[in-house]
Amino acid sequence: MKVLISVYEKEGLKSFGEKLVASGAKIIATPGTHRYLQENGVAAKCTSSITGFEELLDGKIKTLHPALHAEISEGKISMVVVNLMPIEREDKNPLKNMDIGGVSLIRSGVKHYEDVLVIVSPQQYGDVAERLIKDNVFKAMKQEYAKIATEYIIEYEMKILSYLVEK
Repeated sequence: MKVLISVYEKEGLKSFGEKLVASGAKIIATPGTHRYLQENGVAAKCTSSITGFEELLDGKIKTLHPALHAEISEGKISMVVVNLMPIEREDKNPLKNMDIGGVSLIRSGVKHYEDVLVIVSPQQYGDVAERLIKDNVFKAMKQEYAKIATEYIIEYEMKILSYLVEK
């Protein structure tokens, strides 16, 4: 199993990453997440090992690459773990840190939910880790998690819309 991880919120990630590796998963992570995993002793490769390029614009562009989305589409990446940089309403321009690539990864995973488990919250790590330990297939979980991921994107987009309407 190949797992793509790109998370803003790192809560619970070390333990989850250890459980993924113990189950035989190969982790691919975006540069910041990769650095965090490596610093915490969790084996992972950087997304550049698939894309062949480093992140651009101080990390603003790192996952908008056809090679990553192709691997998700083909089921080669069977788990996508993404949580987005929050939209901070108190910023003068809350859209400056708006996540684009993460949303695309979530959407790619949701589109292929029959083959890809999409995780958008650290609160989901425990259920997934338990199923990994039991070597349980995720079929029953994939559609439910795809729904949760879609709701997550809608909430994110509503924050953006709210800012634009108020502007």
